[in-house]
Amino acid sequence: MKPAHACCLFAAGLVATCELHAAQSAAQPPEKPAAESPQTQPPADSQLDAAMQAVDDRIANIEDLRANFEQRKSSAMLRQPMVSTGEVIARGDVVLWRTQQPRKSDMRVGPGEIRLLYPDDKLLEIYPVHNAKGIAGGPLPRLNELRELFTFARASEPPASASTLQVLLTPRSQELKNAVATVMVTIDTSVPCVTKIVMTDPDGEQTSVEFTQIRINTGVKDVDLALHLPEGTRESKPLEGMPAPQSPESRQEAPPAR
Repeated sequence: MKPAHACCLFAAGLVATCELHAAQSAAQPPEKPAAESPQTQPPADSQLDAAMQAVDDRIANIEDLRANFEQRKSSAMLRQPMVSTGEVIARGDVVLWRTQQPRKSDMRVGPGEIRLLYPDDKLLEIYPVHNAKGIAGGPLPRLNELRELFTFARASEPPASASTLQVLLTPRSQELKNAVATVMVTIDTSVPCVTKIVMTDPDGEQTSVEFTQIRINTGVKDVDLALHLPEGTRESKPLEGMPAPQSPESRQEAPPAR
């Protein structure tokens, strides 16, 4: 995968990067997530839970969404942040990220896979992922899917406005912690949708994605979500032959040998 677009996979949702990380390391026996003891679990925030549930209930009624996005990756190795801009289109189980700058690429996230098209190179890369829509809902992530992966806490800084909700997400499993330390999510409850995501990795480097010009229920059609392959496009499956990432439900310890 080209470095300039590795961080774009995070833009495909909160943890698409982590899913690909899991796929690439799938040759190793999957680690069963350690259960949190009652002593280490953060105290429940009933008001935050209620606020997020209210947002989720309204997101369930959104048919489709279009928005512009700007993604910034900051690193100690970069003199200036790496910036990507484009448009995201979502409907049902499909999300399309159409990057225009600094280099054109289309990333279509659908059931069970991510398709990443580099039109100038006439190259299509296909990555299998578990629960692709859940991890790549763009500005419309669903609450139950996030709860499987993260614990929630209200952000310490005050919200920018009465309609703004900021939530700090912390990974539950060690596997996810190896790829991301925290995710700060800003939600505009008046739309409702996510307007900004800031991911901090274990090394302290940050990737942020900000959504603007958000439009909901505009009548997105199949053609709007299609990848338009240039003639002669070659297909690549970089993870082919590797074991597929397991779903949380299937990650159970094998019975002892008899």
